[in-house]
Amino acid sequence: MLFNTALVTILIILTGSGVATNVHVNQGCILIGGQPACAGNGKGSPVQINGGSTKVHARFSGNNDPFEENSGCILNAEWPQHYGDIYFGADNCLYESQVTGQNINGQCCTSGQEFVRNPYNYWYS
Repeated sequence: MLFNTALVTILIILTGSGVATNVHVNQGCILIGGQPACAGNGKGSPVQINGGSTKVHARFSGNNDPFEENSGCILNAEWPQHYGDIYFGADNCLYESQVTGQNINGQCCTSGQEFVRNPYNYWYS
């Protein structure tokens, strides 16, 4: 039984590491995977996302009131799961960290609205 317990422990450690991607915000605030994140340390960035996809809401008004508001765009973002760090740029596009300026598959948040938690309200109210 000791062998099986050790094997399970190793599998848990391996499965739990290297799967999460750190999503950094370059400017302003976004809602990523339901979590508010703003540029700058201590403002929720980076957000760790398990797997290689999540929903991003961006282009908020920038006001810290109200509690909820319509996002200016929605992006169903996808990236290779092995990416350790990616960036949501000031232009509302998704970039990989290893190659400066390399957009991930042309993904940019351009349209769509949804009434969601205002990330500016979360960090600045």
